[in-house]
Amino acid sequence: MSSVYADSLANRFYELLQVSVKGDNNPSAVSANSWKKDLFTFCRDCKEQIETNPDPQLIYASIAVSHFDYVMELASTSQVLSEKIVSALSNAVKAKADFENGNCPDLVIGLNKLKLKRFEGAEVAEFVIHLPKESSVTSKWPVYIHIDPSRDSFVNYGQPGVFGGLAYHDGMLDIWWHTVSSKDLRWKDYVLFMEILKEKVNIIDDDRVYLFSRCGDSIATMALLVKHPDQWAKCIFSSGNSYKYLAGNATNVSIIFDNAHPGDESVRLDFAVNCFNYFGCRNFMHSDDLKVVTDRSELIPQTIRIQSPCRVLYTIESLANPSSYWVQIDGREDENFIASIDAIVWGQSVLVKTKNVDAYTLNLELAPLDSNRPVEIIENDENLGFVTGPVFVRKSEKYENAIYVKNESLPGSVADIFTDQYAVVWEGNESIKKFAEKLAGSGPCFSDADLPADFVNTHNIIFVGRPVKSKHFAQIADKLPVTIQDGRLRANGRVYEGDFGTFFVYPNPLNSQKYLAVLSGSTDKVSGFLNKAWNEMKLKDDADVGIFKVSEKNRIDWLICERFDTVWGWHESWDAPLATLSKTYPKWKWRQWMARILRRQFNADVMMLEYPYVSSELPDAGEFTLRDVSKFFRNDWLVKISLKGSDLKGVLTASFNDTLSSEDSDLVIDGVSVVRQPGNSDVLCINELDSDRYYTVAMSFKGVYDGRMKRVENYRLEGQGFLTVLLGDYLKENNDLDLSSELDRIRLNIF
Repeated sequence: MSSVYADSLANRFYELLQVSVKGDNNPSAVSANSWKKDLFTFCRDCKEQIETNPDPQLIYASIAVSHFDYVMELASTSQVLSEKIVSALSNAVKAKADFENGNCPDLVIGLNKLKLKRFEGAEVAEFVIHLPKESSVTSKWPVYIHIDPSRDSFVNYGQPGVFGGLAYHDGMLDIWWHTVSSKDLRWKDYVLFMEILKEKVNIIDDDRVYLFSRCGDSIATMALLVKHPDQWAKCIFSSGNSYKYLAGNATNVSIIFDNAHPGDESVRLDFAVNCFNYFGCRNFMHSDDLKVVTDRSELIPQTIRIQSPCRVLYTIESLANPSSYWVQIDGREDENFIASIDAIVWGQSVLVKTKNVDAYTLNLELAPLDSNRPVEIIENDENLGFVTGPVFVRKSEKYENAIYVKNESLPGSVADIFTDQYAVVWEGNESIKKFAEKLAGSGPCFSDADLPADFVNTHNIIFVGRPVKSKHFAQIADKLPVTIQDGRLRANGRVYEGDFGTFFVYPNPLNSQKYLAVLSGSTDKVSGFLNKAWNEMKLKDDADVGIFKVSEKNRIDWLICERFDTVWGWHESWDAPLATLSKTYPKWKWRQWMARILRRQFNADVMMLEYPYVSSELPDAGEFTLRDVSKFFRNDWLVKISLKGSDLKGVLTASFNDTLSSEDSDLVIDGVSVVRQPGNSDVLCINELDSDRYYTVAMSFKGVYDGRMKRVENYRLEGQGFLTVLLGDYLKENNDLDLSSELDRIRLNIF
């Protein structure tokens, strides 16, 4: 249907409207009874044309389609052809013309259901925006971002009795973001969506953007809150319970948290409250009254985002989101573990505490001080002197001659290669081809010979096969961290002969602004197992590189699954021997030894250690490294809590009874006994615990989070850490340790 015909049809409806208006200027029913049928037919035809030939990013097409949806919505509830319907139709025709000319249409006054596909092969992001009538005003408006992966919030919005009967507001924007999950937030989709929105609606107040959600949707909301804290003025949510070890990131955000839920769910939410309080979130409020959250329908928030807080506490899991307010983490000592920076402005001084950070930037121009005057930097109690200027950069020596450095654009891991334009390239047999096509999904996939020359400049490349046989990548095969040639896999100074395979991501030597990922095997047998290995690797923690062996029983045995360091090299510390084992040891000895060491690391009275193993495998005799610690033991988040002796006795008694009733208990308790142990003041006797005294207990956060040890209401979070890090620190601090002797001395202790 041509634009000319569309215009003429809109004009015909307008003429029908004019002739049907009575003397009182109120529209009445059109004499032609078919107006509604014709209108619906016209709108559906236009929608089909748009949806059949959408723009690559879908956003223009979805806006244009929203216009015709709006026209049909108006017509479906009207008995007459009104001025409002014809006006909406005229806007829809214009939106379609804008779309066909490659321009972004204006948004619908009302609901806009928008889709966004950033590149070929990307998952489609979905947003809904309600644009009020007064959208032409010049003053900036606040924005409510409803995090809505379940889509229940949008569908039921404004329904009496559902979500408190929440309603749209004039003078502000309601946006629903249908996120995928708390682990797949797709932040880049949100950033691009907001850029497009601001081009069309110049009324958004960046300092008054609020997160809002209810029930299960709040899990993703809390993830957004702690991973991008400097974006929000306030967060109002309930049941949010993700990434609690990052709760300190929300120190400067105003938070209203509802934990009015019965039973086990209340236990989990109590733990989230304790986490926010432990990290010192000064603007944190929580309530057992649902009215706190449903008040959303009664007011427009006035809270303003804090842009230059005096203190920034920021912890990251990846360099993908390295900055918060005026602080940026540029590198980690060990890329496999979280890193934290705590920066406080005190007059003209900045006090910095770091953990696992070897490069950072302070944007002093944004900090609450005078960057034109000398600023004193004190790092980890060491005075670095005075600096003057807008930016202070601190880096370790390893960055001086680095060819590649991880950053926000190229942070790793392998999964990150799919978050921007990518192409899958394959070389090899039919098995390789099938795996490559599956890996590409709806994205581009080429044989090595058919790869367009310019794709290296514009796309991340996922290469499936052996680069040494590639037309395009053979020349750089020796510049990659893992190579396969003549049936041998070489990595980190080692040679592997047999059925070995690898997945890794690395800056493309042909274009260092893009990734090159390689998925390869040393033999044809391994090529047939790449799909299985890929599915297993996706279930593991994010890694830049994995090396595996296909065993005789066709099992995937992982030798390496870890991150490269910040300059895209191998972590030397992961190969350094921490101890030597004279033989293998059973699981119960390892578990009891770990419980004792972790209790000491936490300086806790009691340690309750659950099943800590990754698999059935255990360390062999020989050198014991940090890679072994990571390979065999789960990096669980452990916490230390303080509680009264009466509560501790209840927890221990319940756990002791569970241990006795279980044929194969996974729980080890260290630091307490059922009977007094004369001469051993380091071990408490359960029957002699002082009911009113406070004791400290370390355990997996899950033991407190889900109350499975026994529900404890009155406790305080006192410390936290990660199992692999704590064990690694202990072994590094005791480099002359005779680990075999320590394990030999372990005696069976069921309590």
